[in-house]
Amino acid sequence: MQKTHDRMENTFQPVKEEIFLSKCPEKGTSLNGTEATSNVLEEKFTGYNQCNPHPFDEENAELKYVKGKVLPPETGSKSLIIPCHEFKSFQLATKRDAFEQEIKFAKEVIKFAAACMNCRSNGTIHFGIEDGNEYAHGEIVGMPVQNKELFVNARDMYIKRCFLKKYHAHAERSVRPLRFVEVISDGIGEQRFGIEVDIVPSLSVVKGTFCTVQLPDLGKSEKGALRYFHHSVYKREGASSIRIPSGTIQHIPEYIRDRDFEREKAERDEELSKDDVYRKLSELFTRIKQHMDNEVKYILVTDSCREEDLENLSFLLRMRFFCVLDFDPSGSANSKKPVITLTISHQPGSGGSTVARYILWDFRKRLKCAIVNTSSNVTSVCAKAKQLQNNERTDKRLPVLLLVEDCDEEYIDDLKINLGQTFATCSSKPSFILLRCKRAILSETFANASDTVHVNYKLSDKEKMLFNSKLKELKVQYDEDSILTFVLMSKEYEQNYLQQSVKKLLTSINQTSDVLNLIGSLALLNHYVEDSYITESQWEKIIKRHAHCEHSQLHSLESTLRKAAGCLLSCLYEPEAERQYIWIIHRKVAEEILNQLMVPDCYETS
Repeated sequence: MQKTHDRMENTFQPVKEEIFLSKCPEKGTSLNGTEATSNVLEEKFTGYNQCNPHPFDEENAELKYVKGKVLPPETGSKSLIIPCHEFKSFQLATKRDAFEQEIKFAKEVIKFAAACMNCRSNGTIHFGIEDGNEYAHGEIVGMPVQNKELFVNARDMYIKRCFLKKYHAHAERSVRPLRFVEVISDGIGEQRFGIEVDIVPSLSVVKGTFCTVQLPDLGKSEKGALRYFHHSVYKREGASSIRIPSGTIQHIPEYIRDRDFEREKAERDEELSKDDVYRKLSELFTRIKQHMDNEVKYILVTDSCREEDLENLSFLLRMRFFCVLDFDPSGSANSKKPVITLTISHQPGSGGSTVARYILWDFRKRLKCAIVNTSSNVTSVCAKAKQLQNNERTDKRLPVLLLVEDCDEEYIDDLKINLGQTFATCSSKPSFILLRCKRAILSETFANASDTVHVNYKLSDKEKMLFNSKLKELKVQYDEDSILTFVLMSKEYEQNYLQQSVKKLLTSINQTSDVLNLIGSLALLNHYVEDSYITESQWEKIIKRHAHCEHSQLHSLESTLRKAAGCLLSCLYEPEAERQYIWIIHRKVAEEILNQLMVPDCYETS
């Protein structure tokens, strides 16, 4: 046991005895080999001084490492911008020939790079930094580098060999050139370096991609005959780069979309934090005028302020400030409203409600999403909204996205006020986003509002192609008149086609029957009153049909409507009310019916 203890003490001779924080065992104390080793290692590790790693993604030839100092431990990704770190000793590899050094170095770099790129995380892999065993974790030792070109060429060559060809450019831009950091020591010996490779997977480079790599197999490779492992996908997990099991590959696309979103947010926040002070100064000093004159102007500079201090600052309200510089770290969040409203203004039948639901689906993982039942009172909605937000398990609460469809202004205002009062003190702002879906007849109604998007009947070129393709399929199964609404949408409610279709259907109706009067009355109602309809009983009364139609006879009513009014009417059974509702198939059709029925004797039989 004593020999083991002596050997360990000899190993750590450079460490001065007085810097140990724990005492060595006294003479006569019996220790086994493991305990002796553990105690000496603990003393050694405690005695070392920590130092910071080289600044990330920067080149500073004057910065050097001191042998024996310790870098902060390897980390996982605290944020996607703050780099993760991985240490590689590489001491044994330096004793091998150049071929084996090249493969070993390239394998570690490519594996780490692929993992960082797939996770969208910045990272640095360090060679010549110990990762355990008889050294402190992160201890700077350095490694002898006889030929720098060997490692530089390994980086360039194995990017092309290990990554698929379509990802060569992505890897070239993400894997930064090698950085050789000199390691200095008290003793005189061979020059040593730490080799570092930074990985910067900017969203502009890697968005929408995930990289598979084939790593070189050192055990089976020989000079002139390289062998590779099968293509694999790697990611960062904790402080390690791990291979994703083949059974979970199908989840990769969804994982990548989420990481892209997180990377985009992280890059935006980083840019804002870097330029925040400069941006405020430049905007506030130059936005008003192009120059500064000789007038006396007051500039207010603020920092975080307690509520009680504000009572003594009321005099500031009477002063006219040239600008106010807000350096309160929480000012950005406090200035945001707890509830914001976005509006989708859409022409009836243009797909505004569908767009709103797609938005909820797309944001289901980034926000809490729900649809508001506008028949419920505001107090009940707020209570359920609070319950929804409190269901979040993480410390950071996500904003709640609420879809509110076709309600009046008063309901929206009450909802905003109540939600705002409930969550005014919440640290996460905005706490709620009200997505309002509102019908608008004229496209100009909300056109100039910055928080409003207008959806109309116009289709993009891609949408036209898709609509026409679907229309061809439907025409094989259905008569064109029976799918009139879809045909009108595909033709962007072209006026000539609309006129001809309505005229054809009106002409097919018996001009002496009560049905024509019914259609005219219903068209008038549907055109001027949103969501208007007549019930089945009213329909029967108008056309003098007294046979009662039960729910089980729904198809009978539909066939009756089709026979009597062509394809101009539509019906819907409401189970809760146990009623069937009837209306004109589309508001544009109702408008055209009115236009044509206003022409006297237009549909008299010849």
